[in-house]
Amino acid sequence: RTCARSREGRVWFISGHFRRVSRDVAMGYIDRLVVHNFKSYAGEQVIGPFHAFTAIIGPNGSGKSNLMDAISFVLRVKTEVMRGKRMSELVHRGPSRHPSGTAFVKLVFVTDEEQQIEFCRTITASGSSEFRVDNRVVKKDEYDACLERLDILVKARNFLVFQGDVQNIAQKSAKELSQLVENISGSGQLGAEYGRLLQEKEDLEEQTIFNFQKKKTCTAERRHFKSQKDEAEKFEKLVEAQAQVRQEQALFRLFYIERDLRKHQDHHAKSTGEYDEVQGAVEELHETLAELKKEKAQAQKAQVRCEANLRKLRSRQENAAPDMVKCQENIRAAEEKISETLAQLAKKRADREAQAREVTALRQELENLRVVANEYQQEWDTTQAGLDFRLSRRDQEEYLKIKQEAAQETARLQHELSVVEARQRAAQQETRRLRVDHEEMVKRRDHLRENLTVLEERSDKVAAQAERIRASEADTRERLDQLRADNSRAAERQRKLNAKLQRTQESLQ
Repeated sequence: RTCARSREGRVWFISGHFRRVSRDVAMGYIDRLVVHNFKSYAGEQVIGPFHAFTAIIGPNGSGKSNLMDAISFVLRVKTEVMRGKRMSELVHRGPSRHPSGTAFVKLVFVTDEEQQIEFCRTITASGSSEFRVDNRVVKKDEYDACLERLDILVKARNFLVFQGDVQNIAQKSAKELSQLVENISGSGQLGAEYGRLLQEKEDLEEQTIFNFQKKKTCTAERRHFKSQKDEAEKFEKLVEAQAQVRQEQALFRLFYIERDLRKHQDHHAKSTGEYDEVQGAVEELHETLAELKKEKAQAQKAQVRCEANLRKLRSRQENAAPDMVKCQENIRAAEEKISETLAQLAKKRADREAQAREVTALRQELENLRVVANEYQQEWDTTQAGLDFRLSRRDQEEYLKIKQEAAQETARLQHELSVVEARQRAAQQETRRLRVDHEEMVKRRDHLRENLTVLEERSDKVAAQAERIRASEADTRERLDQLRADNSRAAERQRKLNAKLQRTQESLQ
C-alpha cells in the first residue's frame, strides 16, 4: 500500500488512487505516526515524517499492512477491517504470545495553516479505547467531530482505499454506487431526517393550501369590513371637520371681538393719557401763573426798595462829598508815608542781606572745621586700629592741646554766629514791623479807594436796577397775557377731550 499527499495541488493519493478536494474544504497532511505496542511494533516507534509522496516497501510480514492498520485504528475504522475481532488482538504479543498490556497510536496531523493537531487512540488493559486530542482526553463523539472538521468522515471512510475496494466498486450496480456515494459524502446518514422533512413538507403544503383558502375568505371579509370602516372614518372625519369649522367660527368671532376690545382699550388709554397730559399742563400753567404773580409782587417791592435806596444813596453821595475830599488828602499823606517806609525797608533789606552773607560764611567755616575734625578723628581711629599701639604722654598732651584750641575756635565762631543771628533777628523784627505798617497804610489807602469805587458802583447799579425793573415789569405783563391765552386754549382742549372720553365710554358700554 502507498500513501502520499501533493501540497501544491491539494490532492490525496491512497493506494495509487487519488481524490481531488474542493479548494473551499480545509486540507492537511499526516506528518508522522507514533505507535506503541501496536500489532507487530514492539515498544514505541516513530514513523515519519511523511513527504509529498511516500512509498512503503518490504518483504511479506515486515509490517506494511500493520502501518495502514495503525492509521485506520487512530482514525476510528472498525476492528474487523484491521483483521481482528477484539481490541486486545491489536496489542503486540511478545515471545510468550500474550498481550503486553496497553497500546496506543498517535497521529500528528498538520493543517493548511501549519497548525499541528495530535490524535491519539489508546487500548487500555481492560480492552476499551481512550481518545485524546492534543493530549486532552475527550469522548468518542467529540473525537469524531474533530475529525469531521478536517473533512475526515469515519463512517464513510473517505480517507483510505483498502485492498480490493476498487474491484468491489467496479462490480457494484448503479443503486449500490449511489448508496456508496451517499455513504462517502455522508448524506446516507440523513435518510431518516430526509423522510421526516419530506413528510413535514407535504403537511406544510396542505396547511399552506388551507391557509390560502382561508386567506382568500379573510381578504374578502377584510375588503368588506374595510369599506365599512372607510365609510365610518369618512363620517367621523366629516363630524370632526364640522366641529373644527364651528370652533374656528367661534374663534374668529372671539378674535374680532377681542381685537375691537383692545382697540377701544388702547383708544381709551390714549385718550386718558392725553387728558392727564392736558390736566398736567393746565396745572403747570396755573403754577407758573402763581409764580409770575409772586415775581411781579416781589419785583414791585424790589422796585420800591431800590427807589428808596437810590434816594438814600443820592443823599449819602451829597453828604459824602466833603469826606471824599478828606479821604483824598489822607490818601496822599499815606502814599508819602509809604514811600518813606519803602526806602527804610530797602535799607533794612540791604543790611539783612549783608548779615545773611556773613552768617553763611561763618556757617561754612564752622562746617569746614567740623569736617576737618571728623576727618582727623577718623584718621586717628583708623591709625590706632591699624597700628594697635598707645600714644606717649607727650603725644597725648599735644593731642589734647590741639583739641582744646579747636574747641576754643569753635566756641568763638559759635559766639560770633549767635551775635550775627541776634542782629539778624532784630533786623527781621524791624523789617516785619515796617512791613506791617506798610501793609496797614496800603490797606487803608485801598480801603478808601474801594469806598469811593463802591459808592460810584452802587450809584450805577441802582440806576441799572431801576431800568431792569421797568423792563422786567413789561416782560411780566407780556408773559401774563401769554399764559392767559394758553390757559384758555388748554381749557378748550380739556373740554374737547372730556367730550371725546365721554363718547368712548358710551361706545364701550
